[in-house]
Amino acid sequence: GSGGDSDGVVVSEDAGREDMFLDAADDLGDGRDSPATFTEAHGSMDGEYDHRTRFPGLDNEMQNDYMVDELERLRGMLDKTINDKESLARECKDEMEMAAKGIANLRGQMRDLISRQLAQQNDSQSAHHFHGD
Repeated sequence: GSGGDSDGVVVSEDAGREDMFLDAADDLGDGRDSPATFTEAHGSMDGEYDHRTRFPGLDNEMQNDYMVDELERLRGMLDKTINDKESLARECKDEMEMAAKGIANLRGQMRDLISRQLAQQNDSQSAHHFHGD
């Protein structure tokens, strides 16, 4: 929706963000855009209409180069974020598996200790009963 468009405007421009945001909202809200123009701008051209109003001194080729560079930069950031997420997920999975093995090992040790303790108690009680009789 237009909320995503406004976010895109803020992200794609570093200087004067507030002015850009207000300009974009005015352009989108004053009815000058037909729905088709908005769809074109929002679709494959990725906000070219807004871009033209923000950079009136740049010709189309410079605007396109800027947008391509910006898309590549954002794609790089996205790829890095995805790779970082996958790496963290693998690390967490490995740590969880190691923790589960450690817990299983401790459970086994506790079970053995409890069994030995019960066996010793039974032995001492049995010996007591035999001597007591």
